[in-house]
Amino acid sequence: MGDSRISYTIILKDSHQSAENKIRKSLSLSADSTLSEVISHISSDVEEGASSSARKYTFGRSATKDGDGSIESIESANISNEIISLSIYDCTTYPPKDITTSVNQYTNTVGPKSITLQRLGWFPSGKLYICQCDDEQTISSILNSNIHSVEDFEYNNPTLLGENGDDEK
Repeated sequence: MGDSRISYTIILKDSHQSAENKIRKSLSLSADSTLSEVISHISSDVEEGASSSARKYTFGRSATKDGDGSIESIESANISNEIISLSIYDCTTYPPKDITTSVNQYTNTVGPKSITLQRLGWFPSGKLYICQCDDEQTISSILNSNIHSVEDFEYNNPTLLGENGDDEK
C-alpha cells in the first residue's frame, strides 16, 4: 500500500479575536495508518500554536468536570481561557465535512475504535482545516469557499503539456 499525504491548516485566534495564528503543515503516512496517528501530529502542533494562557484544548463541544466534580460546559470554560474547543473539517471533497465526531469516536490505533486513512478516503491525499468551534467567521469561510480545490501541485496542466499531451521540450 502507498503513502497518503495529509495537508492540514490550524487556525487559532487569540482571546480578543484580533490576531490569527495559522499553522500549515503536511505529513506523509502509510495509507493504513490511523486517524488517531494524524490527530497526534495535529495535537502537538495545536499545543505549539495555542496561546500561553490556554491550558487545555479539546476536539468538539462537550462537558467537563471542574475541580469540585460538577459539570461545566466548554463554552463557560472558554470564558476563563482554560479550554480551547476545536472543530476539524475534511476538505478533501466538496462540500467540506465536520469530522470532529469521528475524531472523538476513532481514538485508538487498532481495533474497533480505529479507522485507516484509506477508509476515510484520504489516499493518496487528504486536506484538513482545524479551527475553534466558536469562530463562526472561519467556519463559514471553510464551508462556503473552494478551499478544497487549492493544491500545491497541478495535474494535467495544459500550459505544461504540448498539443498531443506530451511534455513540451
